[in-house]
Amino acid sequence: MSASFSQSPQQRMERCDRAVGNKNAWRGLFESAYTFVLPGRNDLVFHSKGQDMASRLWDPTPVAAVQDFASTMQSTMMPPFTRWSALETVNDKFLGASVDQVNEVLQGINEVAFKKINNSNLYMATAEAFQDMAVSTGVLLIREGNSTEKPFTFFAVPFGSVSFEEGASGMLENFWRKVEVQVDQIETMWPGAELSARLKQNLKNDPSTKVKLMEGSICYPDNSEENRYCYYIQEEGSPIDLFKEFRNYSPFIGFRWGRFPGEIMGRGPVMDALPSIRILNKMVFDDLSNASINRTPPILVSGDFKNTYNQIMQPNALIRVSDVERPGIKQFPITNNFQFQQLSADGLRKNIGEMLFSQVLGDPENTDMTATEVAARQQQFMEKRAAQIGRISQELFIPLYDAIIKILERKNIITLDNLKVDGKTIGIRYTSPLGEIQNQKDIQNMISTIQTMAEILPQVPNAVLGMFDIAELPRWLGEKNGSQLDLIRTKEEIAQLLQNAQQQAQQAQQPPQQTIPGGSPGAGPSQPAPAPAPVTQQTQSPLGGLSGS
Repeated sequence: MSASFSQSPQQRMERCDRAVGNKNAWRGLFESAYTFVLPGRNDLVFHSKGQDMASRLWDPTPVAAVQDFASTMQSTMMPPFTRWSALETVNDKFLGASVDQVNEVLQGINEVAFKKINNSNLYMATAEAFQDMAVSTGVLLIREGNSTEKPFTFFAVPFGSVSFEEGASGMLENFWRKVEVQVDQIETMWPGAELSARLKQNLKNDPSTKVKLMEGSICYPDNSEENRYCYYIQEEGSPIDLFKEFRNYSPFIGFRWGRFPGEIMGRGPVMDALPSIRILNKMVFDDLSNASINRTPPILVSGDFKNTYNQIMQPNALIRVSDVERPGIKQFPITNNFQFQQLSADGLRKNIGEMLFSQVLGDPENTDMTATEVAARQQQFMEKRAAQIGRISQELFIPLYDAIIKILERKNIITLDNLKVDGKTIGIRYTSPLGEIQNQKDIQNMISTIQTMAEILPQVPNAVLGMFDIAELPRWLGEKNGSQLDLIRTKEEIAQLLQNAQQQAQQAQQPPQQTIPGGSPGAGPSQPAPAPAPVTQQTQSPLGGLSGS
């Protein structure tokens, strides 16, 4: 297969139609879910601008719970202005350079990348995409910028306007998005786009005319790495490419909370809570109806009637009956246990909140928690959802950071030289902020190991230190603490410093030479030499310092 193989425009359009058809089989289920939890983001049904999409929603608990879920995911896994991913060496044998030098280069690249990320709208887009993931699948779109200050812009693609396919690895690889843009913006958004005759006529007559386009990206794994993804734009329903280019990354990134075997669509925690959400919504609707009837109950009026279906039970309604006692009019008797209904609704609200992790940190009214307690609760949340967190890191964080690095390289903002981010020599590691807790545990475990060995062998502390690669320890500590590695000396320099320090310590322990004051050879009996000063014995502590005894 050639290095830039792709299907014909007609074949790609047919492939898109099949993906849209597969998604339509799920439309009813997802439309119902969005109605109760994200009514304003429900583009699965046609609606006019400004239309009230929450007219069927009677309890806002699910909406607030989804907002809390998205906030929890972002604050726990991807806090703004923190480094949640990093380039790292995978196999030292294939580097062809010093590991320390490569790590310093990679750390500099990571700093540049996150400066650009923090200057972008990434965190706003991911907050919206996490809400879609709560229902099914979140999708991010990366669009390259025209300046080095803002090399990329991110968009959270609404779930209703995107369709996708899985690749052989089980990851979402191929995407199609319906988008409506003005004709005069096409060439700005996609430089080099060739407008069709119809679009050129629209541009001439009315540049503000909006047209429907299909934006697609298809992965061809047999292509060369530089041409693996075919990114293109077509008019909706027309097999003509307005724009097409091959890239080494996909501008679309799709991620899911979970899925069932044989399914492509994701299933978020809302799917588990949906039965309780429906029951709560109906219960609150009935409670409001009952409360309204209790406040202004219907009136029973004596009289003949022929069709009972014409009478409606509603507040202040007149209901005709034939057996009303004199004087022939009275209120409808109503008995209801509101306390039981309230308890049932509160139980459902609590269950929905737990399913959507709206209270990971416990009772929100408890403001006395320390930073350690907050981190411990977040760590517990990640441990309980390890499978879902692992999927998100593989489908979102690693592909996202890989695309960012490749965009920066395309724009000559960073240079990898001969290093390749291929997972063999250089890889991407998801560095959750909570992973710092594990790093600190690793440091404490190392210190505890050294101290334990020193207690076991108290007579030979130098032998204890010889069991560890002390020259490697500063760099290891720097990596665990996220320190600036170029400020730490190399392993060879540290080994030389340790050797010099050891030689100085040995010289300090040697007794001074004995001399005879005023004496000379053959000058008579010599005076006794003064007693040497007592030498303080110095030993090296297990952690590398000097201690006197």
